Amino acid sequence: MGVGAVAGKAPRRGQGGSLSLAPMSMPASRTAGGFAPRPLLMWIVVLTAARIIYLQYTPLGLYTDEAQYWLWSRALDFGYFSKPPLIAWLVRASTNLCGNGEACVRLASPLLHGATALVVAAIGNHLGGGRLAFWAGVTYATDRKS
Repeated sequence: MGVGAVAGKAPRRGQGGSLSLAPMSMPASRTAGGFAPRPLLMWIVVLTAARIIYLQYTPLGLYTDEAQYWLWSRALDFGYFSKPPLIAWLVRASTNLCGNGEACVRLASPLLHGATALVVAAIGNHLGGGRLAFWAGVTYATDRKS
């Protein structure tokens, strides 16, 4: 029998050690720890959109390493001199989506940053509940060093 199972009954979704943000017995907007994922999700979506818009208007050209990643993305391989292949694959995917401009070369960065903020929030929810989840996600998403 799994964790939370009663004799003859299967455990409900959200039990059994999973990292569920919204168990079935609670409304989708709020979980047991008081964590409301919608405000955090909206916060991260707006912040990510602002970062993507900023990419379009920044006066900064590509740095040397970014130009090198773009060059690698033109001839994909399973590894490069100093990096594993994922960076080139991501640059290739983003440039195939929107072109070879500076903003497109950098597009994967804010998208992955927003996704990572959601993962940090999910871990915070699992470890300490809703309040920790919200503030961990917001803190990570707004950290100027990341």
